[in-house]
Amino acid sequence: MFLCSWSILCLNVPGPKETKGQVLWRKLSVTALGILCPELLFSFAYGQWLQARKSVRDLAPHTVGDGQTLNAEPKSNRLKNIATRARLMLKGPSTRQWTMKEAFFAEMGGFRLRTRDFAVYPLDTKQIHYLVSKGYMDLPTLDPRDIEDKNKADGLLRAITLCQILWFLVNVIGRWVQRLAVTTLELTTVSFILCSSMTAFFWWRKPADVFLPVIIDSDISISNILEAENQTLNAWDRTPLDFVSREEWWWSKCWSNFVNILRHMHLSFGSDDLPVDRIGDTVTKVFSRGQQWIIGLSTFVYLSVLFAGWYHDFLTPVEQTLWRAAIGTMVAAVGVLLTALELTTFWHKHPILESTKTKYFGWIGQSETPRRGRQVVQRLNCALDGIRNNSARKDPNLYIPLKLIVPIYLTGFFYCHARTYVFVADCLELRSLPASAYATVDWQKFWPHLT
Repeated sequence: MFLCSWSILCLNVPGPKETKGQVLWRKLSVTALGILCPELLFSFAYGQWLQARKSVRDLAPHTVGDGQTLNAEPKSNRLKNIATRARLMLKGPSTRQWTMKEAFFAEMGGFRLRTRDFAVYPLDTKQIHYLVSKGYMDLPTLDPRDIEDKNKADGLLRAITLCQILWFLVNVIGRWVQRLAVTTLELTTVSFILCSSMTAFFWWRKPADVFLPVIIDSDISISNILEAENQTLNAWDRTPLDFVSREEWWWSKCWSNFVNILRHMHLSFGSDDLPVDRIGDTVTKVFSRGQQWIIGLSTFVYLSVLFAGWYHDFLTPVEQTLWRAAIGTMVAAVGVLLTALELTTFWHKHPILESTKTKYFGWIGQSETPRRGRQVVQRLNCALDGIRNNSARKDPNLYIPLKLIVPIYLTGFFYCHARTYVFVADCLELRSLPASAYATVDWQKFWPHLT
């Protein structure tokens, strides 16, 4: 499972100041997350795939000329060992379109903008579409061979991994047909394979282990863009183009809230410089209701494999009860999480509910309340505000209502413990396996003509 999770990872472009050790630490952390909660990696991959596909559709009218590329220039002392400089050049009639590879490369922070009045920062696909559609820049494009050159993923290695996965699944099915013992570890691996396969499908065209981005030198002025869009120069929290694409999925915001808790514990996963020097791997744009349910149903399919061990012959009745409790807890946690997301989305779309809450509970802390009571309420509100938004700069886009934070943290707590017990039960079963667990599938019973 570790090798499967490690091999499918396609993380975003690291920051220019990050060392190889920091990149390795991030990859190990995401791999551990993929083993504990593979459905999270699936949701990230699915969201990035949706954004890349939408980018291809949105930028379809903005084609570029054949052979138009970002010509790499020699590295300057300022950017040495950091990135490849490039300058956008317009050549000939517009005939070539934006592709999925370029869209993925952009969504992972592969293009970074450098203007004459601001520092370098990454662009995502929405920001590129905005700048191109407004005429601030031409559509950047790379030769597909340049992207493949940056891509460290080996197609042959992926094919071999896929063959090994398919062979494992065929063996498990063969053992089940021939009434041979199938261990809970094998069931866990099958469920993991199903979820990881969906993740690999959506990340198939995304480059892996890209270290050097492409710098787009532009003569545009950020201050002029902000002035034209009625935006103030200091009204941003990540990049000056926050006003273009800061709509994040609720789960992405909750993950940022958890990461900020780790930052307060001095467990940092990246640079705190502003503007940001990379696009976070867990930053996911808003899903539609249907897309949100696709993620939920995919998670239920992944967990349904574990139900095959409901009547498994465990060594003790206690272990069987704990297994059933763990599986039931994970399914219930996913159901509670989907319900919380639905209710939060409904509440967010119906602000009249907020006004009703204020009507009936807004008296708390008002002048009629005793002075000591007002002070207590103010302190409580201040503490709760620190929970709702624990970002360093109090980024308003990272505000999360308590009615979502509480169920997510509770379900996450129970889900992670249940998931951990599944791994423990898989290992405990190995201490005494039935004899048929050591037998191999007799393929001659399926194809007797091979004898």
